[in-house]
Amino acid sequence: ATKLTGTIPNFRSTGIDDNADATAITIDSSERIGIGTTSPEFPLEIGITSSTSQQVGFEITQATSGNDGRMRFKNSANSTYCRVGMDSSGTFFVEPFNGSAYVKHFNVKNNGNVGIGATSPSTSLHLKDNATGANTKLTVERSSLSYTGEYAASHCGTVTNNEFDIYTNNTVRMRIKSDGKV
Repeated sequence: ATKLTGTIPNFRSTGIDDNADATAITIDSSERIGIGTTSPEFPLEIGITSSTSQQVGFEITQATSGNDGRMRFKNSANSTYCRVGMDSSGTFFVEPFNGSAYVKHFNVKNNGNVGIGATSPSTSLHLKDNATGANTKLTVERSSLSYTGEYAASHCGTVTNNEFDIYTNNTVRMRIKSDGKV
């Protein structure tokens, strides 16, 4: 068999063709695809092997106005799904599948506002619990000291047996002890 090398002028391919002098795409015997690498470790691996200023990445483009660009992750062993993407307004989102529909639980608006449970966050960090009868909480935990602080729509304080301090200018201005004394 004759092996052709170099660039073949006017050649058209229906498969992979880069007309380059180096391997651009590799499909190994385990059906792993490498772009920019000849020894992929994952089903799809994208990399840059030379030390250049190029960035590694890929782009998903939605050409139709009003539609989202999405990527879906699936665990077929237990039929769980999660999509990440960007909608037509520029909001980045994460939406797990709850068994009957995809629900946007995490959103980053193009103005930087972050919503957890809130699809249109109006502040830098907007928490919303959509469960009936639930109390939306923000819990801050420092496990090395066993401190847990909690802020909820109805209360603010410590969950563990610790003091609750109110600071201004990095100085304690008020302390409520675990027995309730101020």
